[in-house]
Amino acid sequence: MKTLLIASLLLPCMAFASGSKTKKFLVTITNTTKAQVLTVPVVALHSESTKLFEIGKPATAGLTLLAEDGGTSVLEDELRTLGRSRVDNYETADNNIRPGKSVQVLIKTKNASKVRLSLVSMLATTNDAFLGVQSVKLPRRMKEVSVGVYDAGTEFNSESCDTVPGPPCGSHNARDTDNAEGVVSEFKGLTGSGDIDLEQYGFSNMPATVRIEVLK
Repeated sequence: MKTLLIASLLLPCMAFASGSKTKKFLVTITNTTKAQVLTVPVVALHSESTKLFEIGKPATAGLTLLAEDGGTSVLEDELRTLGRSRVDNYETADNNIRPGKSVQVLIKTKNASKVRLSLVSMLATTNDAFLGVQSVKLPRRMKEVSVGVYDAGTEFNSESCDTVPGPPCGSHNARDTDNAEGVVSEFKGLTGSGDIDLEQYGFSNMPATVRIEVLK
């Protein structure tokens, strides 16, 4: 059974301020891969107890859709359903991120010292791999943050064009769930065992850089 976003209801809710000054943060995501497309990223500001994903736990329905097909709608619904006591704000980029390109996401909060920032985006030429930034503190000025690469565990990593949405395949809404891992884990990388050209679409370094800066 799919879980909701990983946030224990037994933990105290965050009291988000209503009268504090609004701060704006610009999140810049740059695709550093040779050929992988990064799908539209979702950026969320949330309480410390709320997680968009957690290693060793099943992916939510929203993360499943994002990691398998790049869709953001279900994850956005999950964030909205959690309410302001859990999720202060969330935004999506306007476009996918092509290799060597960047997108910027502007996000606002009145609770900069309390919230944490998380970000997720699919590596399109995989079965269900996604890059993630997990629960980082917002900077006073600017900082670059570490980016992890994760396997949603919802699809078998066949690397077959029958179930991979990104180029050169283009197979949307197609899944291979037999022998899927079942839980989120660190992504072990492409193997070249299927239809995906490892030299073209593989990556040995982090597939993206993420910079967060305060706007005045």
